[in-house]
Amino acid sequence: MTLHGIATITVIAAVIATVVILLRALILLTVLFLLLVLLLRALILLLTTVIVLTALLLLLCVLLTGCQLELLFPTEAPFVGDGKLNVHFIDVGQADSILLECDGQFALVDGGNAADGDL
Repeated sequence: MTLHGIATITVIAAVIATVVILLRALILLTVLFLLLVLLLRALILLLTTVIVLTALLLLLCVLLTGCQLELLFPTEAPFVGDGKLNVHFIDVGQADSILLECDGQFALVDGGNAADGDL
């Protein structure tokens, strides 16, 4: 074998060794990438589980406290009574008052003296 043949074989061996090292590095990067993907999938699964458990806990709290879902998400207007408003104008001597009556509840508005205000 000549010196030129030995040099060629040495160069080919060096190229093959370099290719093997690059392939090992590529395999290592691929494994790291796959591990990162698995980690992200696990994180997504964990976050999904937390969201579902939070929703279930909220539902359990609503049910255990006696709240009805209809109160949270009404489908109809709330019942206000018969809807009748009675207004009574009362002369109390010095000024007028107004008595409002609606569904068993009352409110008295005192008008005060006309001379006491700017209006």
